[in-house]
Amino acid sequence: MFRRDYPGERQVGTGRDRGSCTVECMANEITISDLTKVYGASDDLIEFEGGFHGEVGAYGTDDAKRGVLVVLSDGTLLEVKYGKGERGIWGIGVLAKGALFDRLDLCDNEDHDPHSDVAHFKPGIKWAYAAKEWESVQ
Repeated sequence: MFRRDYPGERQVGTGRDRGSCTVECMANEITISDLTKVYGASDDLIEFEGGFHGEVGAYGTDDAKRGVLVVLSDGTLLEVKYGKGERGIWGIGVLAKGALFDRLDLCDNEDHDPHSDVAHFKPGIKWAYAAKEWESVQ
């Protein structure tokens, strides 16, 4: 068994600080750097699975000019927006590929589960931030 201490950090999707925590696990039983994927769910959530789990409320992106900007620890930048092709599908645009970006699976069927493009990452993603309001610096 080993212990790993983590400093306080902002948890994806909760809007609150987690504070410090300690994780105890069996060696080789779990890893923090599992494969990660990012995708949209329902019409108002962006989901994160794999190396960490979380969700970000993203209601109303279909009416907005821009989607949610997602920044991942490897340097990847994604724009995630509901209403791709004016249908009930989440679209993901890759603005910058980081070192762990693997691929983007495209969705064109709103009956598919998930009804979303899906961004896949190699092991090692440690954190992500989401910005609902953002703009380019001119």
